[in-house]
Amino acid sequence: MNPWCSPTISGSLSEPNNDSTGSDVVRTMKDVTGGVDLSELTAAGVVSVVSYGRRTSVSSVHFHGDSAQPKPGSLIAAPTAANSDQQAEAVTLAASAGAGVVVVREVASAATGALCQELGISLAELAPQAEWSHLVWLVHSLMDRDEPGLKTESTAQQELFAVADALAATLGAPVTIEDAHSRVVAYSATTDGVDSTRTSTIMRRAVPPAVLGRLRATGVLKRLTHDVRPFIVPALEPGFLQRLVVPLRVGGQAVGSIWAIWDGTLDAQLEMQLRTTGTAAAVSLVQLIASRDRAGRHTLASVRAALSGSTGDSSSGWEPPSQSKRVVALQSLSGATSADDVALWQTFFRKRSWPDPILADLDGATFAIVPERPGPGGWEWLRGLGAASAPGRMAASRTISDNKSLPAARLEATEALHAVCALGRSVGTYDEVWDTVVLRRAAAAVASIEHDELRQILREEHCGRIPLASTLRAWLDCGGDIKEAAVILHTHPNTVRHRLRKIDQLVGTSLQTNSQRLAALLLLRGWDDPPPA
Repeated sequence: MNPWCSPTISGSLSEPNNDSTGSDVVRTMKDVTGGVDLSELTAAGVVSVVSYGRRTSVSSVHFHGDSAQPKPGSLIAAPTAANSDQQAEAVTLAASAGAGVVVVREVASAATGALCQELGISLAELAPQAEWSHLVWLVHSLMDRDEPGLKTESTAQQELFAVADALAATLGAPVTIEDAHSRVVAYSATTDGVDSTRTSTIMRRAVPPAVLGRLRATGVLKRLTHDVRPFIVPALEPGFLQRLVVPLRVGGQAVGSIWAIWDGTLDAQLEMQLRTTGTAAAVSLVQLIASRDRAGRHTLASVRAALSGSTGDSSSGWEPPSQSKRVVALQSLSGATSADDVALWQTFFRKRSWPDPILADLDGATFAIVPERPGPGGWEWLRGLGAASAPGRMAASRTISDNKSLPAARLEATEALHAVCALGRSVGTYDEVWDTVVLRRAAAAVASIEHDELRQILREEHCGRIPLASTLRAWLDCGGDIKEAAVILHTHPNTVRHRLRKIDQLVGTSLQTNSQRLAALLLLRGWDDPPPA
């Protein structure tokens, strides 16, 4: 029996036929009228969002190429749209039918994304490890629910607690359910047979670091990311008894796991039952993650309000970190909108173990609020990422202690990021680049002032002649050190000396005093550099 034809979730995720054409799927896939948010499919790892349009809610699935007309609110699945023209056809169809989302295997060119932006269509790629049947099955499972729309966080979590209690009754063993970051999301009420690791895990709401280290060293965590079948983890020590582990996967993506303290024997019948239970738990876990993502989007307005100094909407209950913190400006990645940048940075941080990044876009830029502490989400951790593997540059404000200082810290972070980029660094703080910030501000203030001789030097360089202006600026930046200026200009010190003599002939007495040289440096900076944002 095909899972997408059944009104309830049954079997494992390996059951759907992985026919990538989708032709059989579309004949059996019924139109459903609930509502699935694109964030649910993203959280499940079945799709990755390329760009958001005006609509992210899906009310039915339509395969591109089917003779029937798609319904308003459809997700257009386009498995055969491999080139730009075919993808443009799918996007145009979505716009004309009132569909909100187009999913392709891989975006063929930037033209596809540009057309989606123009028409307000959300564009997503099917995950490399997923098949079209996985997408259809998941959409159907999420939409075929008692209540329309996205389940609330409390509803999804109650379902997970119910799964834990039911499985505990079946096994006669205490059960915990964890997400992909080894954080506890639900556990059974059973207390018989517990060990110190389970007690500590529930108290901390996460697996203790020492236990995670042993699980990593013994290869258990690696198995969780690859295995689809339940397996046994032998006892590691008196405080960690033997476990039965059920990996939770959706569309090939690991979303969490079930752990039971159990010393029984795993047979084929029990394995099938565990995989069925795991499928239900995985869908509920995806719904829990998606509901938290949606709550995060509501929180976005509160973060913006805090950064701008307005009162904003306090109904979300979000508050900035109470301890010392910094505002971090993040370089644009998408080349499109700041909302896309927020999504890209959020995905990057979550993959690096920061599960709940505090991000927002404001005035076309993207910012994070981070506490002054070590560990995921803290500034020192973020700084390490910036130096090693971040997709873009980042810069932090000075440390602040009260929330009223957030708007000023945002401006500091913005100017610090401009300075970090100008200096060719990957990461930095306002304290480290304050001198560059000061010079940029001063240069911007005097940029409208003219000086005939200096302007002539700059004009000649722009015409492709001897780079006298660059040489003068480098020499002034280096405080008159010819050797240091030569290093910056990648030339010989004698060449710098020759150019300085030429400059001296052109400017006459305009560079004789320290104040004249400082003024010349500010003018050259002001004319060349873009003004601070």
